[in-house]
Amino acid sequence: AEVGATRFGELANRDSTNYAIGGRWNGDLGRAWFYAANASSSRFLTDLVNQAGLVRNLRTVNTLGATVGRRLTQRWSLVGRADLTDQDNSAAALQSADRRGVGFEAGVRYQPQSALQADLL
Repeated sequence: AEVGATRFGELANRDSTNYAIGGRWNGDLGRAWFYAANASSSRFLTDLVNQAGLVRNLRTVNTLGATVGRRLTQRWSLVGRADLTDQDNSAAALQSADRRGVGFEAGVRYQPQSALQADLL
């Protein structure tokens, strides 16, 4: 978790408090199944460069993700992943840039007995 303040001397109306928080949980169900779940949320002041005028805009980004896998052998696994992303802008002029995203992946994972790992999704 992280919290920070942004303060401007001459542009006090753009002062803000920013945060980022997140977590991840990994686990196994028996020997064959494994999973991972993650969640995060952040809010930050957007760049001055990307805005017309001095609009104060706080962007909030929330993400959720989950991975599920089935071990076929010690080295090969089937893997599936889903991600949800939600991005909101506080300024009314920039709300057309709000977005919702959903992603799905499926594939195989090869993990030799070294620290290397390769996913083919």
